[in-house]
Amino acid sequence: MKLRHRLAVALAGVGLAATTALAAAPSASAGTCYDSMWRIGSRGGCVTAIQNLTNYFYSPDLVTDGIFGGKTDTAVRSVQSRFGLRVDGIVGPQTWRLLCGPQLGDINNPGWVPLDYPIYWARYAGCPGAWQYHY
Repeated sequence: MKLRHRLAVALAGVGLAATTALAAAPSASAGTCYDSMWRIGSRGGCVTAIQNLTNYFYSPDLVTDGIFGGKTDTAVRSVQSRFGLRVDGIVGPQTWRLLCGPQLGDINNPGWVPLDYPIYWARYAGCPGAWQYHY
């Protein structure tokens, strides 16, 4: 809360108004997404990360709006089914491990990931080892 206040004061000091997005921070801050469970009804930056990571495995057509709705649920369930996970639509520990571990990396070059893997969102979500990922 103090950080938000200081940021708002700093923005006001340079003539910028704090937006409502500042007040509506995600329920989990960056880096803690991986340690939480997400499902229909969840919202925020972590859901946007889930949507971007799911697009890598499922379809680049999933809208990344930060709202875990029916289409996100369908995409998550499809990914879970495709990779033999329990199909429940919940992004918990097993689904996070899948989303955070690019499946097509080069075994001879640890940390290398395919060019279309969303490294930014893996880092945002707090995926273990994501800071070592590179193209």
